[in-house]
Amino acid sequence: MIVSTLLGKESAIRHGFSEQQDTPTRAFQLKQVHSNLVHCIRDPLKGDGVSNIEKDAVMTACQGVCIAVRTADCLPILIFDPEKKVVAAVHAGWLGTTRDIAIHAVEALKKEYQCRSETLLVALGPCIQEECCEVGDDVFQAFAGPVSEKSQFLLPSRSRQSQNKWHLDLPRANVVQLQKAGVLLKNIDVISRCTYCEPRHFYSYRREKEEAGRQLSFIELI
Repeated sequence: MIVSTLLGKESAIRHGFSEQQDTPTRAFQLKQVHSNLVHCIRDPLKGDGVSNIEKDAVMTACQGVCIAVRTADCLPILIFDPEKKVVAAVHAGWLGTTRDIAIHAVEALKKEYQCRSETLLVALGPCIQEECCEVGDDVFQAFAGPVSEKSQFLLPSRSRQSQNKWHLDLPRANVVQLQKAGVLLKNIDVISRCTYCEPRHFYSYRREKEEAGRQLSFIELI
């Protein structure tokens, strides 16, 4: 189990980013659909098990409710507000990232719980890293914003056989979004582990296709 050094300092929560060998944690999970929609758990009795709610981020201020996202190359994001005592878990694949899922999660925390962006603590877990994440021009075009901004996380492929191909730095793209939403860079912990090139530790959809399992990334107020 991988633990964020940033979130690990907080005694009010427990959290983790699972590896293949870890025992699954019982947690509330959404039906993830690569959206930018955020679900709020207000009733602790409704915060258990796998749901049919089609959203990609979940937040709660209920103690004892473990929330989680499943990933196998996509980026898991865990958020804690030590001021308001609120947690959130976000599933950010490339498509959800083009839809600004991280920004929507922060805005939902601010609207529902009056959180302040500058107090949020954020951990970005293992995902496919830039050197292994070659994407086509369709992905490049799917990201909004000027080329100068996109060049922070989309780099042209260096291979002659890969014309009109790019390497996507998924963690960096979400750091850019989190900073846009007002999260302080010092409050963002990036765990730079690659799900694709560490087959002994992580499942990878790109590597294993439909046979890939899933990592579970969870957070809970205790």
